[in-house]
Amino acid sequence: MAALSDLMIVNTRSDAPLNANAAGDTGTSAQVSNFVTVQSLGTFAIAVPVLKTIWELIKAVAGSGPSWAKSFWTPLVICLVYGAWQLGISVTGANRPSGLMAKVSAAIVAAANAAILAAAVIGLTETTNT
Repeated sequence: MAALSDLMIVNTRSDAPLNANAAGDTGTSAQVSNFVTVQSLGTFAIAVPVLKTIWELIKAVAGSGPSWAKSFWTPLVICLVYGAWQLGISVTGANRPSGLMAKVSAAIVAAANAAILAAAVIGLTETTNT
């Protein structure tokens, strides 16, 4: 079972402390927060505006057409597709996790992250004012 610190800290090399891809060896590694790694810029901070732009583009192209384009279900589906893509990258690569539980756990985390992304894309004020 992962410790709480495993959620927040990654091991990196001392000469590349902000690169989570540069995993360090035991004893010579630096430990940094996931929040300050270069990879964190490509996750939530970039994914939200990109996915929001995709949703806005769908609404603009649909115009006064189908109501599904304006529905909150649309960004949820967009974010779930993005989460499935990220999960696929994670469980099929050369360094993929082994074992069923590791893959199931990755799927659960991906689904949770996709839901959080969808909430951010929709906007919390919009969901609480309905």
